[in-house]
Amino acid sequence: MFSGKLKGRLEATSILLCMILLVVLLSALPRYTVDEFETYERQNDSMTRAAVSSSSGVDDANMFPPVILPMSRRNGPFFVNATTVVPSSRSNLEMTHLIRTNYPWKVVLPPSSSFQTTVTKSGRHLLDTTLKQAQLHNCDVAASNGGPFAVDGLNTGPTVISGMLQRTTNSSLYDTTLVGFGTTIHHEWLLGNYRQLQAQYGSNVSIDNFCTGFGWLVYRGTVVANNTVNPTGAYRAPRTAIGLDRHGNVLLVVADGCEKCIHPIGPTLEELATMMVDHGAMFAVNMDGGRSSTLVYGRTPRVINRPTCVDLPFPSCQRKVATVHCIFHPKTPFL
Repeated sequence: MFSGKLKGRLEATSILLCMILLVVLLSALPRYTVDEFETYERQNDSMTRAAVSSSSGVDDANMFPPVILPMSRRNGPFFVNATTVVPSSRSNLEMTHLIRTNYPWKVVLPPSSSFQTTVTKSGRHLLDTTLKQAQLHNCDVAASNGGPFAVDGLNTGPTVISGMLQRTTNSSLYDTTLVGFGTTIHHEWLLGNYRQLQAQYGSNVSIDNFCTGFGWLVYRGTVVANNTVNPTGAYRAPRTAIGLDRHGNVLLVVADGCEKCIHPIGPTLEELATMMVDHGAMFAVNMDGGRSSTLVYGRTPRVINRPTCVDLPFPSCQRKVATVHCIFHPKTPFL
């Protein structure tokens, strides 16, 4: 009898020790963070993808290698924070609006049946305001204007929606200076030049959504925008940017301004990048700014900044744009 009880206690003790050891081992596993150098592998993918470290050794902001990072809390709990930065009265800046969220992101364009190129009677691709596109596509968390585009509505750089290139010229596929923001079908963030992404990862990266902007603003938590290298970056103008913080949350930023005023108002690219770092950005990309800059917010979308569609302070109006960054509730039907 005694030996049976002792045996039972030993078995229970062994099970308890095994459970404690398992907890210790699990707690020692790496956590995916943006600011630490880590590698991770997908079980069905032999390619190792590397996150990034906290320092940078590249001088040219547009020559930074592409970045692929895991999404954080993509199944919730979800949150959205809206912040408005009010400058001092002596500043050459106006209000800057910042959205931080882990709600899903996609790039959209008009009309909703956008998987085939649609043109107007004049031959130009359809454009529409950020607000109308947000309403059309149920962007019921937030939305901003997206990437630059030509007068005919074609996107200046590669744009991918649901894995398909949209309104993209063949020549733009070979541009090595433009940087974009997107996602893979494996629920990862990706940032960088489209051609470099294809060259570096090939068929191992399956791009789901991608919106091409201009250049890097922030890389590995460091301001890389340079007003000297890029003289247009020193211009004061409205700005739009998108990025990620160290937790994998999206940062959507729109700064008000006036590009064609006698005394131009708005942040330079360096000032915009610095502001984003101050608000926790680890990576950020400069999007189409100037009269395109528009930010929409709320379950019932409304414009919360002061867009200047004619590059003058009056009237306050929205420019029709080609693409929109769309952030939406995951249970919302996506059109």
